[in-house]
Amino acid sequence: MVEVKQDGVRVVAMRVSRQWWIWLAIPVLYLGVRMLEGGSCASPEVQVLDVMNEQITRAGLTEVALNTSKNQNRGYFVASRGEARCWGHLELEEGAREAQSLDYLCTNDQLADALTLPPGADSRSHQRAESCGDGNMDDCVGLGLSFMKAQNGLKMNPGAFMRLFYEACEGKNANGCWQLALQYTTPTLIPQDVSRALNRYTEGCELGLLTSCQDGLTLGIRSGDSVQSKSLRAHAVAACQHRVLDGCNTLGVMQIHGQGGPLEREQGIEVLKRACDQGFVASCENLETEGNR
Repeated sequence: MVEVKQDGVRVVAMRVSRQWWIWLAIPVLYLGVRMLEGGSCASPEVQVLDVMNEQITRAGLTEVALNTSKNQNRGYFVASRGEARCWGHLELEEGAREAQSLDYLCTNDQLADALTLPPGADSRSHQRAESCGDGNMDDCVGLGLSFMKAQNGLKMNPGAFMRLFYEACEGKNANGCWQLALQYTTPTLIPQDVSRALNRYTEGCELGLLTSCQDGLTLGIRSGDSVQSKSLRAHAVAACQHRVLDGCNTLGVMQIHGQGGPLEREQGIEVLKRACDQGFVASCENLETEGNR
């Protein structure tokens, strides 16, 4: 009986060993068919990045940063064309690798290119486009938000909304600068660029938008733009001028230690004192610490 079991085991083992090559051949055959059909074995994310790189090179764009969407069939990028900054995207469709073309706009492209609306845009979008073209920067921002959120009959279009936010910011619209900075801060669509984000937050802050002051200060501290940074000190100055007490606290400490600018101990103590008098506890604590040195 033991011998029969051993024979049975040996027979089963022989049958499996004779069929192992079939299981190996299946994925090999599949890859061969994919290659003959012109398919790609790369992941969707790698494939869309490869296609974007090819198209960006053909377009003559440089200084490129890439990003992909969550579903990995759409890619986003920022790049340069000479002195201009460009933003755009590419959507990859199965079997259309060579047919893809980039959809992008640059800072030196005509504003009219961003105001050309696709079929299906509703009356509100058309009103905003006309008003933006006439110089109403608030409507440029509003139209940009519609492109960003795919609302009012528009499809999501990074080139369009970034060009519109840029136009508004250059036209001294604080909300336009803030929206531009937000896109550079959160790399959901546009690849992150902390330096450009900080610059635009500063512009929005200097134009009187307190939210831009606060967001710029927060990003500066979080990113390590850090204690020796002129950029962070500039944000703290602008924020404090607009009565953002966190900005005053940061500015006072930086002045006391000569961080990001000249050593100004007496001025720093005074800045901390004013913030403390207005109830900002951190400034009171810093004043107690720094004042005793």
